[in-house]
Amino acid sequence: MKEPILQDKRMEHVKFQRHALELIKAVSGRTKHEGDASTDISMQSIHRADVVAQTRINYNKRQLLQLIQTHLSQEGYEAVAMALQQAAHLPPLPASVPHTSMGPPTRNMVTPPPSIRAHRLLAGAGTRHLFAQTLCKGSPANSGSLAAVASAATTSSPVANPSPISNTSSPGALHIKINRASKRDSRGVSLTNNSSMCHFSKMESSNCCSNCSQGTVGSIGNSALSVPVVTNTALLSEPTISLDRIVTEYLMNQHALCKNPVVTCPTFDLFQPHRCPEPKSLRAPPTNFTMRYAKRSYNVPFTGLEGSSNNRKFIYSRYRPMQTYRPTDDDDIFVCCEFTPDDQFIIVGTTRGEVRLFTKGGSEEGIYTVHQGAVSTLVTHSSGSLLLTSCTGVHETSLWSITDLFDEKFTLHECQHADFNNAQDKIIGTSEQTAKLYDLNTSQVVTEFTPKLSNHYNINKAVLDPSDDLILTDGVLFDIRTGKQIHKFDKINPILNGVFHRNGLEIISSSEIWDLRTFHLLRTVPVLNLCDVVFNHTNDVIFGITVGDQLDEFQENAFETSFKTVDAADYSSIATVDVRRVVSSLAINRNDTQVALVETENGTDDLTDDAVVRVYEIGMTRQDDDEL
Repeated sequence: MKEPILQDKRMEHVKFQRHALELIKAVSGRTKHEGDASTDISMQSIHRADVVAQTRINYNKRQLLQLIQTHLSQEGYEAVAMALQQAAHLPPLPASVPHTSMGPPTRNMVTPPPSIRAHRLLAGAGTRHLFAQTLCKGSPANSGSLAAVASAATTSSPVANPSPISNTSSPGALHIKINRASKRDSRGVSLTNNSSMCHFSKMESSNCCSNCSQGTVGSIGNSALSVPVVTNTALLSEPTISLDRIVTEYLMNQHALCKNPVVTCPTFDLFQPHRCPEPKSLRAPPTNFTMRYAKRSYNVPFTGLEGSSNNRKFIYSRYRPMQTYRPTDDDDIFVCCEFTPDDQFIIVGTTRGEVRLFTKGGSEEGIYTVHQGAVSTLVTHSSGSLLLTSCTGVHETSLWSITDLFDEKFTLHECQHADFNNAQDKIIGTSEQTAKLYDLNTSQVVTEFTPKLSNHYNINKAVLDPSDDLILTDGVLFDIRTGKQIHKFDKINPILNGVFHRNGLEIISSSEIWDLRTFHLLRTVPVLNLCDVVFNHTNDVIFGITVGDQLDEFQENAFETSFKTVDAADYSSIATVDVRRVVSSLAINRNDTQVALVETENGTDDLTDDAVVRVYEIGMTRQDDDEL
């Protein structure tokens, strides 16, 4: 409510704030004079208004000409827009600018019937005669000539074919002036007695009477046709409106919406919304990473939390391709990947139910068959001696020893997904909506959790909180110690169950953040919409890949070619990295220096797809000769 989501919708956000404030007052029962924002004038608001008033608005004139050129082109004035472009040396318009027509512009005017047009012509002639007679009052001879010319003009103009002058002149302006004169005449108020026209009649009476004394039809006709111009002269006392003033007022209003406006502003950009920079304290960390890193050794309090956040944004927004692993068989497709705890090997699961072991140098160490279907997930034990493999196709999970030989320990049937708990002594398995806790040594079920009323997520993975006291399955929260159901969260997204935040106080379910203390929706993070999230090993950065519903081909984000990084402290977006291929799996090594992605061409189950595992180095920029 404090800040608009879209910076170019500030005026709409101000209206929303006003109506929201009125709604809060109506619900809370406060009177209007108690804390009313419209009447609460503080010294800070007065100072802010004074700063805005002293600001000198400067904007780019070429940008204004480009806007004029775009508007002329959209209205159909192609020749004028081209002439303006050549005269001002403007860049050509983008191809996305719509062109309404190539011919002359059409005006949104309704042609009146012939009877109405004839009535307007007669009324216009009579009114012009009255206006000229009033201005030339005091000359009886001229009055007679004016009456004759008015009658001649009325009878000589055919109704079906009006004169070209009548067509080219603005009918709106002419009729407005006629209506004003008619209303004044109907009220019985003389134009010479009107206070707004006294000065005009004194200045123009001599010129008008001299024209009337000539007694020619042409001069009188020209005098009658010049009435709208004379009337516009009377309106010169009103404040003039120019394009420069409109643009300046628009930019001034944008500047007034800034929280901390400054007097001296750079040239305003007409294509981007203006916003003054936020003030920084003296203890704020430097913007430059090298300066922050140099000061860290002897001035730790200087950086603070903001400095750590800036470091994360700097490091986790840069990725450089390091190594690419490709399948040796054409009919085998990579599905998932995982680093070994010692960071010496990369384990890759395939669609043929095999696990391939690659070294960091790129050579293949071994191939092991673990399931009869595609390997969906791989999870390594912190000791580096055990590996969990899951297969959603046959609903089974196997535990393997990978110390010397690839040896199977046991298999958990009716378990489509499994993971180790935080203490690394149990296995949490998922079977449809039911979560089961297995003993790592005996493979026996310790506790089973089945929701009374399930949410039926498409992808349900039971997860444990950092303390191993709470378990979340299918949107339902359980207490492991008592085995009781605590709370059922509302189902907002149809796909993901959710994971616990590493602070132990929140649950991340797609873009919704739930508070475990109140079970209320804390906030929404649009960048994490339908993302399967993975924390790095320092638990301060969130990696997300969009899973979507791959059964729905019409879903917009069913196959995303990018992965996102989000700051785990405040959920601010760090980067969205486009890898130009569909990302189906993501893994991070123990040192948080490398990230591995399984990238495919189109994300379907076509056996001709080219799927590779590409390792990126975190914190390094891409070079021109790097492989994509």
